[in-house]
Amino acid sequence: MATASVIIDGYNLTGTIAQNLEKIRERLIDDLCAYNRLKRHDLMVVFDGYKSNLHQSWGSRDGIEVVYSGHGEDADTLIKRIIKTTQKHYIVVSTDKDLAAFVWANNCVPVRAEVFIRKMKQALHSGKAVSSGDDIYDSITFNDEYDKRALKSKKGNSVTLSKKEKIIRSAVDKL
Repeated sequence: MATASVIIDGYNLTGTIAQNLEKIRERLIDDLCAYNRLKRHDLMVVFDGYKSNLHQSWGSRDGIEVVYSGHGEDADTLIKRIIKTTQKHYIVVSTDKDLAAFVWANNCVPVRAEVFIRKMKQALHSGKAVSSGDDIYDSITFNDEYDKRALKSKKGNSVTLSKKEKIIRSAVDKL
């Protein structure tokens, strides 16, 4: 049984400045598969495919759904459509502010990419499933202020969290 339904904006997680986008995409999918073997989430990663001549495509790899948006549609638009049509309560991993606002408005929870990466790395390390090679997540900028408020230890917490921050913390704890 899945512990959480998670949608990940794939290129948002890795950045798109990389020289070998296909290699980085495959590495991310491998890492997500290893992570999901440990966590057993209902996990979907969505990549932009709007610049290609391809139609939207859906596939499965090692228990996760891998989706490419079709020509003329970006990943954010596809993620929004998935949220609207399925009516599930997703945790959506992205640093896109417009997408985060949409996610909140549709009873789902946005989690910033750097927070998810940190949780995924911790799980992979503790599960002895650390992938080899360069760290493909170096392009993600860590927002320390976000981490201090939203992820601060419950013990001795002198900061009062907002309702949204409490919801985010609960979602991150599931990851």
